[in-house]
Formats: sequence, C-alpha cells, structure tokens
Amino acid sequence: MKTEIWPPWWTPSLSVSKHSLHIRPSAWPGRLVILLFATLIGSVWLWQPYIFTGQAWAQLGVSLFLLAAGWCIYPRGEKTQRLWLDEKGQIQWPEAVTEGQAGWQITSDSRVMLGIIWLTLRNPGTSRRRWLTLYKDSLSEADFRRICRQVRRIQSKEYEYE
Repeated sequence: MKTEIWPPWWTPSLSVSKHSLHIRPSAWPGRLVILLFATLIGSVWLWQPYIFTGQAWAQLGVSLFLLAAGWCIYPRGEKTQRLWLDEKGQIQWPEAVTEGQAGWQITSDSRVMLGIIWLTLRNPGTSRRRWLTLYKDSLSEADFRRICRQVRRIQSKEYEYE
C-alpha cells in the first residue's frame, strides 16, 4: 500500500484554493456564563422574605449550587484551532485531512449575526451534521468576513454546491 503525504494546503479531494483559518478562544462564552449565573443567583436573593422557615439557608444552598454549576460550565483551557475553508464552502480540520476524510460542507441553515456565525455543517459522505459557533473576536477580520460571504453566497443560492 502506497501512502503519500500531501502538503497541508492541498489534498487530493479538493484541488481548489483554500484559506487557512486560525480560530482563537473567544471571551464571549465565558462572559455569557458569568452573566447567566449572576442573574440566576441574584434572582434567588430577590425572593420575598420570610415565606418559609429556613429560607435564608435554602437561598444559600441554591446559590452555592448555582455557583458550583457555573464553575463547571465555565469554558477554560481551549486551544487555538486551525481550519481550512475552500471556495465551495467546504471546511476541513487538519487531522481529518491526514486521515483522508472528506470535508464538511457549509449548509444554508447557517446564520450570520452581529459578531456571531452559527455554522451548520454537513458531511457529504455520511450526511451527518455538525454545528460550529464562531465569534468575531476569535477570528481575524478578514477571516470573519470571508466566512460571512461564504454563508451569504450559499444562502442566496448564488453558488450551488455538490
């Protein structure tokens, strides 16, 4: 069996131009978790006072539970990822290229909003779906615009993909 090593910017399955995207960890998921749990803990302490005996202990217990849950959910230790985006709207991860797997196609279900891109990806080989959330501060300005244009092109049916 002959194995060939392809350069990282080219694979045999996709011979079109590719752009390398470097995705850094975003601060927004952590901010949203803090905001959510601060609101929940604040609402616990806004209960009407003296409704039942031991209410202060119950509020303290619920607050500690929410604090522990927020601590577990808070995102940390994320690493920078690298993806490749081609002109057809197909995304590949470097480890998938070395294993010979097909890329994931951006679908028209993807959404672009102010500062956030929600990508819905479909694997053409298996029809499995995958979701990816990208924040504006995790990409360079050019990469963020490039993905936005790709999503808009696919949504407008201007560009048919296989």
